[in-house]
Amino acid sequence: MGWQGAVSLAGWAFIGLIVFHHFAKDDAGKFSDVPVSILRAAIMMGIALALVYTWSGRKDIKFWYLAEVSVLYGLGLFVLLSDAIRHGLGAKLTRWRGPNWVKELDYVYLCFGGVGALTSLNRLETVSDKLEVSDIYGPIILTTALVIRAIKTRSEINKWNEA
Repeated sequence: MGWQGAVSLAGWAFIGLIVFHHFAKDDAGKFSDVPVSILRAAIMMGIALALVYTWSGRKDIKFWYLAEVSVLYGLGLFVLLSDAIRHGLGAKLTRWRGPNWVKELDYVYLCFGGVGALTSLNRLETVSDKLEVSDIYGPIILTTALVIRAIKTRSEINKWNEA
């Protein structure tokens, strides 16, 4: 295993530990480490987005590297949004939009999904006036849509929209 394989293995281990820690916490309360969890999730997303930005001009990105970065970004965003909603953002959204804010997440999900689909149209050979946008952003946009949909489901199951 070369250095890239070792870095990849360490990255997956880091992702696994963060996700395990996130789901091992009790949903009822006792979250004194929420700022630490949010910081770790922000670091995950920052690393992923920095790699995406760095790769945006390249033509030779390996599939598994892009898959890893998408998973790293998606899980970071999932942990970040979950912790934020459980610890204040959900109550604020309920006061602002009412308990149906969870259902309104479908609009956000559909918007990101639509932008991701439009980005993928740029890849078609038959399109003549292609956008000057790197193809690498499409998977990140679609990952964001999937995370928002997962947050919606988790919010409904755990009733995070109830004050």
